[in-house]
Amino acid sequence: MSKALSLIIRSVALDDLDALMDLSRMTGAGMTNMPVDEDYWRGRIKQAVASAHRCSPDPDGDLYYLVLEDADTEAIVGSCAIFTRVGVNKPFYNYKLSTLTSSSARLGVTKTAPILSLVNDFTGKTELGSLFVHPDYRRDGIGRALSRSRFLFIADFRDRIDDEIFAELRGWIDENGESPFWKHMVSKFIDVDFAEADRISGIEGSQFISDMMPKYPVYVDLLHPAAVEVIGKLHDNTHGARRILEKEGLTYNGYVDIFDAGPAVSAPTDRIETVSSSELRQVVTLDLTAVTERLLISNVQLPEYRVLVCDAQRIGDDEVAICAADQQTLGISAGSAVRIAQF
Repeated sequence: MSKALSLIIRSVALDDLDALMDLSRMTGAGMTNMPVDEDYWRGRIKQAVASAHRCSPDPDGDLYYLVLEDADTEAIVGSCAIFTRVGVNKPFYNYKLSTLTSSSARLGVTKTAPILSLVNDFTGKTELGSLFVHPDYRRDGIGRALSRSRFLFIADFRDRIDDEIFAELRGWIDENGESPFWKHMVSKFIDVDFAEADRISGIEGSQFISDMMPKYPVYVDLLHPAAVEVIGKLHDNTHGARRILEKEGLTYNGYVDIFDAGPAVSAPTDRIETVSSSELRQVVTLDLTAVTERLLISNVQLPEYRVLVCDAQRIGDDEVAICAADQQTLGISAGSAVRIAQF
């Protein structure tokens, strides 16, 4: 990440509404958690601010929302979120791709068939979502820093997070913004277009899926080839996000999105690389002659959570030297606790 960009990752604030609306307009179809809807965003921001001020986790689930700010222009150029305990109040659905085996001793025949089953297996788990970076800032590891900031947050506030984390990745969509999976499979049961269903799900939840979709398994071999082809296939702009998550240890286990069949990846929380390898250290002020390394550093503070990528120096087993300017940006001082991870 270029030092000259002066980027800071911080907790969302109430006056970020217009900026998040602008980001939503850039996302295109398939970003369920970022609809172009002002009432939605106003509610989400209020929920995130309340979660950040809460002394203990809400048993019904919290939302922690981080934004990427260009400090030079004060523009919000990226976002990411952590949704704890999804599906507790509103059902959360995926399709699970698995194999059904049938056998007839009389015929001497055994057949296997891939099937899609509607499941709620991620109920109560913690979801990573809303990762988006303005196209002008997709360079210098900026997206990687934003994505990994969530894992620093999780390590900082581990008691607020479930023992399993997952992320749904955008599925493949054609040049017209249409999902072949939706068109050739889901729309047979839900007679609205893909974009509208995605919008409704983002704003109101997916209860209509339970109301309309069949509860029995769907045989993949009976689907239109265009739908089959995109099961587990990524959106063209999502390959980088998947690589970051897989490097952290999240894996694909056959779960796909109910709208576009994009893959979901998951992992036990404590096995995630940044969570397990990050370190709590005490701040000292950096000597200008010190040999430094690039670190991802959080201030370990709620509600004013902040993460910065900066040059710093690890000292011994429990200290880290940070320059005065970066200490100010993080809202810390010498003697403060911070969490660090190698960048």
